[in-house]
Amino acid sequence: MQDNAYQIDHNRLLLLLLPTFLRKLKIVALLNAYIQPLKLIYIAFKAYKKEVDYVLAHNSQVVYLQAVLNDSFDNTLRRIKVVNAAVKEPNWIYRYDDNKPVHLYRTLDLKPNYVYRNADFSLHRPDFTIEVPIALKPSTDSLIDKFIIAMKGQTDKYKLYSKNYNIVWIN
Repeated sequence: MQDNAYQIDHNRLLLLLLPTFLRKLKIVALLNAYIQPLKLIYIAFKAYKKEVDYVLAHNSQVVYLQAVLNDSFDNTLRRIKVVNAAVKEPNWIYRYDDNKPVHLYRTLDLKPNYVYRNADFSLHRPDFTIEVPIALKPSTDSLIDKFIIAMKGQTDKYKLYSKNYNIVWIN
């Protein structure tokens, strides 16, 4: 919907709805005083509409989540990055009785196979990481906590419910 649909000039509307023989200075001033609360509600409505339009324009996609975090916490330099977690394929080690490969590294492969911990494949591993520059880190512990809580709140508002994430400070 167009933004002009919500543009209302209350002063002009008041004059247009007032009969011509009543358009006197005192009557117009009195009616302006009467519609002042309506003007304040209209200003609040426009601010709310702008906020809702912003929320609807951004979703949980990485590019939008990154834009929201940069708009909120690093609007000028935009250094906050959202990085998807690398998917680790588990390596299985079998017993010799299973007649399956047991080796971890062959020189012919020219690359080692890494053994990961169980925690690396748990359900609680992060799906993405938010990399925040160390320059944005506040100086005191209480300010750091407030910053992290605000960032988590903003991220939780836009991310999918099932996604887990970490916030890390980078150089």
